[in-house]
Amino acid sequence: MPAFSNADLDRCAQEPIHVPGSIQPHGVLVAFDPQTLEIVLVAGNAHDYFGVSQQDLIGQRLETQIGAAAKVRLETQFGQGSSAPRSSLALEIELRGVRIDATAHLHDGLVILELEPQRPLPTADVLDLVNAMIGGLQPAETLNPLLSSLSDQVQKVTGFDRVMVYRFLEDESGCVAAESRSSDAVSSYLGLRYPASDIPAQARALYLRNWIRYIPDTVHTPMPLNPAFNPKTGQPLDLTYSRLRAVSPIHLEYLANMRVRSSLSLSLIVGGKLWGLIACHAAAPLYLSSRLRLALEVFAQLASLHLSSTLELAEATDRIQTRNLHDQLIRAMSQNGLAEALVGHRPNLLDYICASGVVVRIDGKNFALGSTPDDVQVEALAYWLNDTQAEGIFCTSRLPEVYPPARSFLDRGAGLLALSVSREPRDYVMWFLPELISTVKWAGNPAKPVTTGPLGDRLTPRKSFEAWQETVTGQSRPWSAVEIDAATLLRTTVLEVVLHRIDQSLREQAKARAHQDLLMNELDHRVKNTIATVQSLVRLSSRSAETLAEFTLSIERRLQSMAKAHSLLSASRWESASLRSIVDDEIAAQRSHLEGNVRVEGDDYSLEPRTALSFALVLHELITNAIKYGGLSVEMGKVAVSWNEVVSEGQTWLVVQWIESDGPPVKPTSRRGFGRTLLERVFAADVSGKVALAMDPAGVRCVIHIPFEKVVRGRPAETGLAASYQQALQRPELPLLTGVTILIVEDDGLIAEDVCEVLGRAGAAIVGPCPGLGDGLKAAVDETFDVALLDVNLHGKPSWPIASLVCERGIPVMFATGYSDHFARPADLGGLPSISKPYDTTELIRRLSEAVELRGFAS
Repeated sequence: MPAFSNADLDRCAQEPIHVPGSIQPHGVLVAFDPQTLEIVLVAGNAHDYFGVSQQDLIGQRLETQIGAAAKVRLETQFGQGSSAPRSSLALEIELRGVRIDATAHLHDGLVILELEPQRPLPTADVLDLVNAMIGGLQPAETLNPLLSSLSDQVQKVTGFDRVMVYRFLEDESGCVAAESRSSDAVSSYLGLRYPASDIPAQARALYLRNWIRYIPDTVHTPMPLNPAFNPKTGQPLDLTYSRLRAVSPIHLEYLANMRVRSSLSLSLIVGGKLWGLIACHAAAPLYLSSRLRLALEVFAQLASLHLSSTLELAEATDRIQTRNLHDQLIRAMSQNGLAEALVGHRPNLLDYICASGVVVRIDGKNFALGSTPDDVQVEALAYWLNDTQAEGIFCTSRLPEVYPPARSFLDRGAGLLALSVSREPRDYVMWFLPELISTVKWAGNPAKPVTTGPLGDRLTPRKSFEAWQETVTGQSRPWSAVEIDAATLLRTTVLEVVLHRIDQSLREQAKARAHQDLLMNELDHRVKNTIATVQSLVRLSSRSAETLAEFTLSIERRLQSMAKAHSLLSASRWESASLRSIVDDEIAAQRSHLEGNVRVEGDDYSLEPRTALSFALVLHELITNAIKYGGLSVEMGKVAVSWNEVVSEGQTWLVVQWIESDGPPVKPTSRRGFGRTLLERVFAADVSGKVALAMDPAGVRCVIHIPFEKVVRGRPAETGLAASYQQALQRPELPLLTGVTILIVEDDGLIAEDVCEVLGRAGAAIVGPCPGLGDGLKAAVDETFDVALLDVNLHGKPSWPIASLVCERGIPVMFATGYSDHFARPADLGGLPSISKPYDTTELIRRLSEAVELRGFAS
């Protein structure tokens, strides 16, 4: 390689591409003072647009050229000079009877207005085009399908010969991760790598500031700025945010070597950093309308958000799994010795961080798991780490480059992730990765000698883009950020909890135990309270039930009412529950009897937890009584439920009214069942409220006064129950499951037995129940059934693999869960229905029957 100085080698990276002093010739640039609106600088063929020369245009007022309407918009946006540089304005103006697309932004003390001829747009509206492109993206849980979809959408709407998604790697080189081509005749760059020098640092900085960069024709003569310097600063005008900014001669030469005549780049920005580019190439000039490029710019921003979400989801999934494993390791360390806990049990350190082997070195002794260097090699490595590396985390995927003796155990330790867990002498936990021999395809030789080019003594852009293969040895796969963070977390934990058993650590442990005891006592209290509540429900319900079947049904319905209220409270982290949601949910539960005969009126309020639970039970009793004996027991009967704030006796109340009408005549009774006891005694005592129950011959009337201090300030969370209520009203009849075979996967034996008995009584044949993931996977493959009911959590493991296998067979799946309705699940399973525990058996039977019917309809 010729001996070039550092200045020669860095000249490309130091080129001032943001102040080229000229623009591309496919438009005109006009810069004006934001305070006076006087034109102070022009570039391009002004005569074609304005009918006057550049010199005649300078000094004129803006509105004399573009009209008052456009002038008002520009003055409103930039008149105070306060807009951010990236805040641009797009508008249409008419010059000499021709419609012109214009964009404007404020930078370097001037408003820079850029004009281009108006060209056709693929659709009538920019937002329609963006919406169509976003809608065309494939839903992807993993990265590669999303990137392929991005390149497909951009190629389809722009017509470029080749569209690539170019991803920056950790060493700042790049690779083509996805590609779409107009035909097989267009050469493919998919999978090729490019050295970092192909896109210098200052070019990357501009890509980070601008979502789009467009060169319609690489063969052109730049149009100089007039005057050459910014009148405000006396320096060359900064065109960082200019869409017409002239192109670096070096970059034009680079594109010419690729036989590219037109190019467009869209930035992909994740977490404030340039993640990659959507790079478009055409072999002939290609002029795109300004409005189409605006749509592409918006698409790039939305695509970046989509990309960020995909990456965050994958990383969050890994972090959650790692955190769960970490917590299990901590529990093991609290019960066993350090080495035994980390390598002698499951999960162990190889479950925690995926590697070929791990060594825990304590007091000069090695405890190994998997494929690792031998004791002598580990000891020498530990001495080297102690002498050369600082405390904390040491990580490399190229250990032989910094520690040459590692060449003797590349098959076990080309990559090392080590954490020190004591000061002197240092103990270590070391994970090892084997050598990963790989072939990297570069777009030309990245180490090609430097030559002198036509533009002077500098680095000449590569001329050959044929794939150049390099075999990479002596290194492992890179360690991920999640793995490094996991090691850091483990080091902190080990130092604090296990190895450094100092007084402070002991105090923290004692404090943690006290906190745990407090939580356990609180849990014990809540569980016993819940059991006591259920016990009371059983006793009070037994007084009014005349048959065992009636008793069983009443208990089940009341427990379901409590469970729904619990779900609403859980959604708000036990802060409050929506009054309207409680009402809608209870009405939905009685859909087969109501048929729209219940009218609900009132603004929504949030009730504190105890009041919400009591009110849910009260409402259940009122509806149940109305269905059995009152206004909803006949076809024409009606019920009106309403509430509002009332000030009475110097106190504010939330007053709920229940009024039945058009039902059978009401006869006074001295009988005191569960519902009346709940209303007149229990509810009033629970919420310190007042209840007035009137047995009016025209219909039962109940007025409930809830003290306003039981109402939580703030807007209640929306639950969407009204829609589910309307949907539920469409199926009043209870279906049966005769002839239907159901796969049951449930890890709780008592629940499994109960649901099998309920579905069996409805006529279903049962496969299972399967108590775990393994049994469920085997049944999903081997057994014959019509629908599957899968518990979401099987001894701590999700049932997603079973669901995927069943779906692949075209068999419907329903999840059963104690979580909220919006529990996290893989994207491909997001559309599957779920049902909450404890089961409403009527709802369970109905929905399983619906699933089987839909399958039959689809087939």
